[in-house]
Amino acid sequence: MAMQTSSLNSRFRVVLTAAMLLLTAAFAASGSALAQNGFDDSKKAKTPEELAREVIAKAIQTLGGDAYLRAKTQSSNGNWFAFDRHGRRSGLVKYWEDIHFDPLKWRFQRGKGGRQVVQVYNLEVNKGWRKEGKSYVEELPEDRVESFRKSARHDLNILLKVRANEEGNRLFYYGPDDITGDGSFEAIEFLDEANDSTIVYFKRYKDYLPARVEYTVTDAEGNRHKTEEEFYNWHKMDGVLVPMRIDISRNGQVIEQRHAYTVTVNQPIPSSRFLKPPVKDD
Repeated sequence: MAMQTSSLNSRFRVVLTAAMLLLTAAFAASGSALAQNGFDDSKKAKTPEELAREVIAKAIQTLGGDAYLRAKTQSSNGNWFAFDRHGRRSGLVKYWEDIHFDPLKWRFQRGKGGRQVVQVYNLEVNKGWRKEGKSYVEELPEDRVESFRKSARHDLNILLKVRANEEGNRLFYYGPDDITGDGSFEAIEFLDEANDSTIVYFKRYKDYLPARVEYTVTDAEGNRHKTEEEFYNWHKMDGVLVPMRIDISRNGQVIEQRHAYTVTVNQPIPSSRFLKPPVKDD
């Protein structure tokens, strides 16, 4: 009787061992299939900031990669349109814009001769000027220069080239399920130490090309206005993709539109363009 019991126990252990091996193989195959479909628990989930940086890296690559990051200047000219409160075009003038990104210097001119309006901000020397017509030039007060400094933090190029790696700036990722629509967009929120928020939307179906920027501005009376900049008609200039049309809206209403004829990237701009405008025709 003892020998029969021992024999049965041996056969039971063999069967049990075989069953365990089959279960182990089944779990291994199941785990492999899950990993192939993106459910690999052995890999740590990416943080929102890591996802945000991946989107930014893809967008920079689409915009020109190293050529985009190396570009220190940009100049453009074309048509500038203003809109009335009903969304109708109320004015058309020629414009000229020069930008030096680091340190930031900006010059924007609408019209020529007696009807010209020129704005210059030079953050290298913390100065700003405004010129109207042929002879009137004024130096802007410090609060206007500081206001420009803050508003420039919403600029798409400043966001991608500077603020993405700026100390104190936080990045938040919003996937297709977080954004109203058909799932075509992903978005990144840039939040600085002053809690000033800017959201950039990227087109997933166009290699993460930027679609628009959203932020809030506060006017002199303390009223807050939602502002959007939308980018269209991208063309490659000197190895860098640039939008030839930009629409600017406030509280859902278009207030300004630019159509560029020409854009040059990373070409020298005379330093005099970012100083006090001369009292003569431009």
